Amino acid sequence: MSSLFEVFRNRFRKSINTLTLLDTDFSDSESSNSPLDFLFNINIERIISHNPNLSAEDLNLFLRSWQEGKTNLNLKQVKFIFWEGKDVKEVLKDCGGELMDPRETKIKFRERYDIWYRGGIHIRRNDGRLAVIDTSGHEYWKEDEIYEEHALKYLEDHEIWNSENSPWYETMFVIHFL
Repeated sequence: MSSLFEVFRNRFRKSINTLTLLDTDFSDSESSNSPLDFLFNINIERIISHNPNLSAEDLNLFLRSWQEGKTNLNLKQVKFIFWEGKDVKEVLKDCGGELMDPRETKIKFRERYDIWYRGGIHIRRNDGRLAVIDTSGHEYWKEDEIYEEHALKYLEDHEIWNSENSPWYETMFVIHFL
């Protein structure tokens, strides 16, 4: 990490809503023992990171720590965009993820306006709080709306999700914490 970012990370005490990071090497820091140390220790609502140096195993540890209520308690949304895909099954290993049918499942995410998310992969924290991993890339403005290609993608994803030996690679992980 650049020395300026290191100063920010260690000394900035203001409340921050959203942090956007580009090409971030979370492990390139004298005070970090792992790439996740920074993400575990920041108290923020939104993280957007393009091409972070996080492995599927790192993402799994990040999600499991959230599930156990150890870290990131105020988190509302994470968006990780990778140049190379990560295996969704490896990211969600031992998280109890459930792939939801977008034709049957919808959740309202309220921010400045209502957005509906259909389907996705749902995981629960130990206190019952829900995380929805968006698998379609679609945001819906109307409750009853659904795109045909979203339903078709779900059917393809469902087949991979239930197969033993097929990886499921994605380059974007958008997770909404409700």
